[in-house]
Amino acid sequence: MVTVTQLRTFVALARQRHFTRAAEELNVAQSSVSYQVHELERSLKVRLVEIVGRRVHLTDAGEELYARASALLNDLTDLEREMTGYGNGVAGRLHLGATHTVGSYALPPVLTGFRAAHPRIELRLTIDNISTIEQMLLDRTIELGVVEWPVQSHLLTSQPLRRDALVLIAPPWHPLVGRGALRPSDLAGQTFILREPGSGTRMLSEQILGPVAAEITVALELDQPEAVVRVVEAGMGLAFISEAIVGSQLARGSVCALPLADTNLGHDFSLVALSDRLPTPSMQLFRAFLTHAWSAVS
Repeated sequence: MVTVTQLRTFVALARQRHFTRAAEELNVAQSSVSYQVHELERSLKVRLVEIVGRRVHLTDAGEELYARASALLNDLTDLEREMTGYGNGVAGRLHLGATHTVGSYALPPVLTGFRAAHPRIELRLTIDNISTIEQMLLDRTIELGVVEWPVQSHLLTSQPLRRDALVLIAPPWHPLVGRGALRPSDLAGQTFILREPGSGTRMLSEQILGPVAAEITVALELDQPEAVVRVVEAGMGLAFISEAIVGSQLARGSVCALPLADTNLGHDFSLVALSDRLPTPSMQLFRAFLTHAWSAVS
């Protein structure tokens, strides 16, 4: 019969691809790792690993088991946390993921309020582009994601919570400033600063530009939204950026907003979760708290 210990040992070995490092991760003797993996292979009647020199290579069966066992152990961890929460009051850890715009600007006040309301829940936040956040949800590395672009996988559920909009910004001396409402075609040949591929803002920008996206000059790609604003302030070109980020710069006039006619610049900040993942009390509390916090600013 397969045991949890065998699966945890095998997952550690598959992650480390080395018996000594797996033993160090688990804080057990190397012989224990070898024994547990051998017993797992004996129980399943299939070869899971192959040893070449000092390196561990997974067989096809091993790769499949690694993916399935990782998900199973994550679910088991969720279940343990949930039972602890029911037994002792809500406590534990909550690992969130957010895109750069949301995680750096819109989410921090919410996290501060949630932490004050639930001090026994330890929060962890990973900030990255939307492609990475989506994959982390699918891998069960994070429990909830907060993003500003629709996710692609049908395995994820998305709950829109707050309306935001992109702003096309330019340095104050740019020739397009003061020309009135522009059309995307007016941007052909202009120099742009873009977010990195995989970013929600990049995807929205390319969607707004449409065919004109092939006719602009890309001067620079940056993975940090605040860096995009600073480069526009320095006069390098135009950029699309969330209005949640650029309010103070617009107010003091270091950049100007260029209006676009007949163009939808709006989008949603959404809470995303894996549809088949059992929600823990911490996840449920955060969903309710975020929904309430953002209902006032939607």
